[in-house]
Amino acid sequence: RSFHRRETLHQDIKPDNIVMKGEDPVIIDFGSVYVAGVDEIATSFERERALGTLDYSAPEYRLQRPRSEKSDQFSLAMVIYEMLTGKHPFGERFQKATTVSDFLDLKYIPAYRRNPMVPVWLDGALRKAMQTNADLRYDSLSEFVHDLKHPNPAFLSVQQRPLLERDPAGFWRWLALLLLVTNLVTLTLWLG
Repeated sequence: RSFHRRETLHQDIKPDNIVMKGEDPVIIDFGSVYVAGVDEIATSFERERALGTLDYSAPEYRLQRPRSEKSDQFSLAMVIYEMLTGKHPFGERFQKATTVSDFLDLKYIPAYRRNPMVPVWLDGALRKAMQTNADLRYDSLSEFVHDLKHPNPAFLSVQQRPLLERDPAGFWRWLALLLLVTNLVTLTLWLG
C-alpha cells in the first residue's frame, strides 16, 4: 500500500520477489517499478515489451492497457492463491493468453477445490482480486486486505449458508415433517 500511496507500481510481484524478514513479508527487486511522472522524462531507450514475469502479471500488461494499483493487486492475489494451492488459478492457458478473447475464455479454478482447507470467503476475495477485467477488481488494496482478514458474507455461496437462511419456509417444512414422523413412530411404539 505504501508503494501505491506514492503513485508507484511494483509490476513484478511474484513469489521470488517476496522474502520474509522475521514474520513480515518484504518485497524486493525493483527493476520493473513504475513511478508516476517518470514517463515524461526523456530516456535513451524505449521499452518494447512489458517488464515483469508474465505468469503473475495482470492481463492489462499483455494487452498493452493502462496499468494501475489493481494490476499489482492481481499479481498479489495470484501469489497468495499459489501459496494456498500450489497451482495456478487459471491453469496453463493463462501463460498463452494474448488477446481480450483469450482472457475472457479463462476459467478460474476455485482455491477450495484444490485445497479443502481454503474457506469459501477467502477464495471469493482472491477471485475478485484476480478478475481479468480490472474494473471488477477491488477499488483499493486495503479493501482486498480487509477481505483476506475478515470473512465477507457476500462471498459465501448460497450452498454454504445454513438452510434456515437460504430457504426459511423449506427449513420449517422439513422440521415439521421430521416432528410428524417422530411422533408417529413414538405413537406406534406406545400403542404397539
